[in-house]
Amino acid sequence: MAAIAVDSSGAAYITGGTQSPDFPVTAGAYQRICGPRGYGANLVGSCSGNVFAAKLAPSGSVVYSTFLGGTNGSMGAAIAVDSQGRAYVAGQTFDNCDPINNHCFPTSANALLQGSMFSSTTNNQGNPGSGFVAVFDAAGANLLYGSLFGDTNPVNTNSQAFPTDAVGIAVDPSGNFYLAGSTHDSRIPVTAGAYETTLQTNGTNQERGYVAKFSPLEGAGPSLVYSTYLGGNTDTATALTDVELIQGIAVDAAGNAYVTGITNEPDFPVTAGANQTNTCGPTYECITVGFLTKLNPAGSGLVWSTLVGAPPAGSSGQGSTVNSMIAAPRIDAGGNVYITGQANVTGTPNFPLVNPLQPLAGTGGQGVFVTEYDPSGSTIVFSTIFYTPKSGAPVYPGGMDLDSQGNIYIGGYTEGADLPTTAGAYQSALCSGCAGTSSGFLAKSAQLR
Repeated sequence: MAAIAVDSSGAAYITGGTQSPDFPVTAGAYQRICGPRGYGANLVGSCSGNVFAAKLAPSGSVVYSTFLGGTNGSMGAAIAVDSQGRAYVAGQTFDNCDPINNHCFPTSANALLQGSMFSSTTNNQGNPGSGFVAVFDAAGANLLYGSLFGDTNPVNTNSQAFPTDAVGIAVDPSGNFYLAGSTHDSRIPVTAGAYETTLQTNGTNQERGYVAKFSPLEGAGPSLVYSTYLGGNTDTATALTDVELIQGIAVDAAGNAYVTGITNEPDFPVTAGANQTNTCGPTYECITVGFLTKLNPAGSGLVWSTLVGAPPAGSSGQGSTVNSMIAAPRIDAGGNVYITGQANVTGTPNFPLVNPLQPLAGTGGQGVFVTEYDPSGSTIVFSTIFYTPKSGAPVYPGGMDLDSQGNIYIGGYTEGADLPTTAGAYQSALCSGCAGTSSGFLAKSAQLR
């Protein structure tokens, strides 16, 4: 399982990928075969990997469960749900149209990019990896909208593959939905007036983020409101790859999009007055510096953008306190923004802490940080790291969410036996015989101001 979302009734929606032909699906589901949709019910198909999407009732019983995909491998990475119980799934697919029956990755007639783009009759290069968005009805029986997101003209892609992924999906109260991911491709769909309309690259190692907004399902159906690249555009011409990796997205009621990710670009866009604007100098590259960026509702500009865990201004050499894992942001009723990820506990530079629940001491290693920014992105309200102070065993993030009171819930895993626990907790010590294996943890923090 890769992602989960919960609706107002307490029903849970999950997605991920599977190679199991006998993965449990329900009668009436959109796709009941692990393999191209349209295969006969008695055919097993070719299950090299399909997306799954499922809804669980508050009691845990399965409401629906469906496959999605074809023959070449697809994976669900993110899921969201709207007020009508419709599930929005994002991920990546390598599917080509089946050469015998011409079954393609499922897309709808009004798709931005059709699954039939990758057909051996028109494009012998195959699918290098495309992002996708799929919207299911509340019963999981119908695909209300489905589209690929990637190269707009793969037929003319000769020997070079340019992959695109989709790792984030969100829906605003008006029904607009937002897709986010990363791409090597200079020909993804972009819109006039978008914040960044070109991917400037001098080679094949460059990767930039993108954010796309689609109009609601109602009326004329989804269309592309905006699509923009997001990242730096100065190739460093070094042995290191120039990268922006978007890793999550959230939206507020006004339609502002909040995007998290990592970058090593010296010119990643930051805004004056943001919390951390000390971009990497021209003589070296950052290593997995985090970022948190707020895009305006039109996708035409940045409301604010800050780095997360960047080296201090004037530093030389490579360094960052943020590792490669940073999750999708969360927004509370007051407009404060919360992020989580993995950070180095010791060494210079240190990750910024404000009213930490666990002061930094001991052997360090890598821990899970939780940081709250004010609505302007200029001030850290609260920031702490969960880590193992004695063993130094790394602690890995799994996810974060908020409740209506602003309490923060963190999940993850570690091999360390010295992660702090609380009196009366369900399991306050590492299980007997679990040394050297990973164990999960769950933490709740009251909102601190």
